[in-house]
Amino acid sequence: LAALARFVPDKAPVYIGFRTDDDYLATLDAVAQRINAAVPDADIPPLFESLDDVIGESGLFGEDATFASAVRSWLGAAGSISILSVGDLMNSERTDPPVFISLEVTDRAAAESFWSVLETTQDYTRGALGDYTLFSPPASASDDPSVAIGDNIMFVASVPGSIPSSEVGASLLADETFSSTLALLPESRYNFVVFANLRDVMQAIFDEASSDMSGMSALSTNLAGIIQNYPPIAFGATNLDAR
Repeated sequence: LAALARFVPDKAPVYIGFRTDDDYLATLDAVAQRINAAVPDADIPPLFESLDDVIGESGLFGEDATFASAVRSWLGAAGSISILSVGDLMNSERTDPPVFISLEVTDRAAAESFWSVLETTQDYTRGALGDYTLFSPPASASDDPSVAIGDNIMFVASVPGSIPSSEVGASLLADETFSSTLALLPESRYNFVVFANLRDVMQAIFDEASSDMSGMSALSTNLAGIIQNYPPIAFGATNLDAR
């Protein structure tokens, strides 16, 4: 699940990798139904049925379209969500949160067909970025995300210019802090993993709050020193003993 970090800049403070294969979706569905059995009022609908309903009710992919025909036909087994900058994420003046999504693709033509609805429903334009097919929002909606689709990968990015035309040279995957922190997780396989560089996250929060700390220079100095000692963290979730 860390493999998609090869497309993420090494300064990204938060990375979440997750499975998207049918076996994992079936596991989520089984958990939901166990909750229904224990808490009848929960009334969680079957996952695959709900996904089919979303596709069918959209009216965009034909009246007989299902999740399997419209999405599983191109969606691979893993995805990731990265926050490129916590400071920018907290900046209330920004309208394009620095979020970067990667998804594995098994059929490029099918993925392009699926996402081409953006051209007819949202006035996106189709172009090229290196070897990728790029769907860009209109100028009147420039804060909307761009979508880029390649032979075995696709990206959804809210920040212009964050879509790489090739694998990133200084990537998060190649970062020693990232790899050594994830290596601390004891299992060989996870349903999802999370990495967070707490020092960078807390520094961004501190910088945002520092304007409200005028007159408290001693406290501000102490906090700044503490933040530098925050370690990176990683955690993951998996199924053990079929549970």
